[in-house]
Amino acid sequence: MSKSAQNEMIDIQNQKTQAQYELDLENYAFNYGLVRDEDGNFIQNLDPDGTKAGNLNNKYEYQQQSLELKKEADQNQKAYQEETANQNWEQGKSMQEFQWGQEDRIFNKNTKQYENQLSFNELEYEDSLARERQVLDERFIQAAFQNQGIIQDLYEITGTKGFEKARANLNLATKENTIGFQKDKTLLNLEQTRKGAEYSTAGKQLDILEGRGSGKYQTASQYLDLASKEAENRFSKARLNLDTDTQVQALNFQNETLRREINKASLDTAKQIEDQAVQGLKASGEAQLTQAGRSQGKAVQAIMSEIGRQENYLAESLIRGQDMASARMKQNKLTSLNTIQKAALAEQQINFSTIENINKAMLNVGEIERGIKMSDAKGQVSLDQIQQGVLDTIDNASLDISQLENELSSAKAGTALTLDNLDFDLDMANTRFKSNQDIIKSQLESAVKTSQMNEKDIYRSKSQADMNAEARKMLDPTIGRDEISLDKFKPVALPEAVYQDPMAPAVGPPPKMGAMQSNLGIGDVLPGALLGGITAGFGAAAAFNSNPIGLAVGAGTALLGLW
Repeated sequence: MSKSAQNEMIDIQNQKTQAQYELDLENYAFNYGLVRDEDGNFIQNLDPDGTKAGNLNNKYEYQQQSLELKKEADQNQKAYQEETANQNWEQGKSMQEFQWGQEDRIFNKNTKQYENQLSFNELEYEDSLARERQVLDERFIQAAFQNQGIIQDLYEITGTKGFEKARANLNLATKENTIGFQKDKTLLNLEQTRKGAEYSTAGKQLDILEGRGSGKYQTASQYLDLASKEAENRFSKARLNLDTDTQVQALNFQNETLRREINKASLDTAKQIEDQAVQGLKASGEAQLTQAGRSQGKAVQAIMSEIGRQENYLAESLIRGQDMASARMKQNKLTSLNTIQKAALAEQQINFSTIENINKAMLNVGEIERGIKMSDAKGQVSLDQIQQGVLDTIDNASLDISQLENELSSAKAGTALTLDNLDFDLDMANTRFKSNQDIIKSQLESAVKTSQMNEKDIYRSKSQADMNAEARKMLDPTIGRDEISLDKFKPVALPEAVYQDPMAPAVGPPPKMGAMQSNLGIGDVLPGALLGGITAGFGAAAAFNSNPIGLAVGAGTALLGLW
């Protein structure tokens, strides 16, 4: 191969290498945003938003934005899930409360029905007992009519004797009823008297308590009035002392003001005297300068005389002002002393008022206590009088009852004698009468036993109805609610998600002239790198004059261009 051809191939290879290098720079700038400046240093380009330029940097920013969006979406999803869980919990809580309310209303209605059923059972029981007792009463009424028929038959059989005996028994019964009525009436009067005495005693005791309470209230009122007056006197003392101190302070302030006015007047007078002396000296100097001889002496003498007269006038005014101020200060001091003396007299008057109030209160309290004692004594006398009246009533009732018992004993004895006289004639009639009475008695006893058995049956029916109502009574639905209450099963907070930040892209080595990028595939390097390797191999072979060594070096160089 000619040398010109070799040079042409080398130029082509150099152009390819330069083009590859420029392409690598563009890819480097495209991926990392790094470009060379005029000095050959790589500088970082920035996007309009101020971030690093480059495809890898943009992908990294995109991944960061995607991560932030994912975080925001996850937070929204978490908030949605928690809000949904809370709403479901609130809905479940409302449904549970509604269900429990329904159960409570059903239970309350069942309880009301249970109570109504018990009341109905009790009413039915009372009505059944009343009907059974009405049947028994009708049986007794029937027996009474039968007994009346038996008695009528006895009267017809026994005739006059039987009638007389019945009348004797009736008279005795009437007598017994009359005496029993009188005895009961006497005992009732005695009980009423005793009850009245109890009410009277209670009334007197209440009067005594009322008197004591009123006395205590009046005593407390006296002490309260005394305390109020004493507090008012203390306030008067405090107000008097405050007024005295205020007036003394005012007089002291006036005296201090007068002292300051005297000092100011002395200073002003001294200054005026000094000013007049200076004016006199000035006038005397002017007279000495403008006049001479005897006229000068007269003028100076006149000036000094006028200055002396004015100084005497100022001194006299100052002395008179000081005398007037001293007199006013003495008058203020006398006024202060008079105020203090008046305050002391007023305080003594208040103290005397306090002693008078205490003595008056103690006298009133003593009078109230004496009134309480007199009221207690009068009440006790009234109580003794009531008790004595009850004892007298008891004694009279005992005598009346003894008299009635004696009358009853006499009536029984007379009736017994009459009946003994009639018994012989009425033995047979009485035997039949007793037989009939025994029959009626047996019938009544049988009716009573039957009625008692019926009442037991009625009671058992009522008990069975009560047990049936108790069996239908619902259990209390509030038992066990605390264990299943949704307040114990509130939604738990979802765990926070853990994220891994995207890895920032590492900047690779910059492109180098003649070096191949490692991240390019064989399809990317064959056209340029293979041509560059072959060209370099031809150049090496030409350098070794196309001997086998040159060909081997050229082939190795061409193969190295592939890697």
